[in-house]
Amino acid sequence: MVAAVVLGLVLIPILVVARPYLSAVLGLGFGAGRDASLVDLRSIEDLRARFNADEGSPRLVLLVAPT
Repeated sequence: MVAAVVLGLVLIPILVVARPYLSAVLGLGFGAGRDASLVDLRSIEDLRARFNADEGSPRLVLLVAPT
């Protein structure tokens, strides 16, 4: 357990620093040149339309509940 926490604390900063280099060398996009922002959706149709509009790119759907 302690080893996993230490590995996470070491690995996360390395990945943050290496992200631009990974993008350039390996051709990984990581959303380069795009404005990433959170969007408040009001219906499932809004979610479906936005999800389908970004076909072919990695997408993250974050569900947050008030409880």
